[in-house]
Amino acid sequence: MGAFADRGCHGTTTTEVAKAAGIPQAYACRLFPDKESHFVAVVTYCFTRVRQSLEEGWPAPRAVRPRRLPAMEDSCARLIRDRELLLVRMRAQAAAPSR
Repeated sequence: MGAFADRGCHGTTTTEVAKAAGIPQAYACRLFPDKESHFVAVVTYCFTRVRQSLEEGWPAPRAVRPRRLPAMEDSCARLIRDRELLLVRMRAQAAAPSR
């Protein structure tokens, strides 16, 4: 995740991805057929984390309504503090084709 966060999909080599993951490049290439597939997997993981964090931050249905906003604010603050998560999401949005 860190390699793609720092340089994006096109600016990151498969060697850098493997090194950041702590695995041999041959193994990384065996797991993913190309760099774009690896990037998509990382982006999917990031957006899954965002969704999980927001779901965890939403109080139970019986929670008092005024407590909901602070709970969601805490969830969002945690997501924003995660630099790699934020950068990967930003790079994914920048790499997305425009309509």
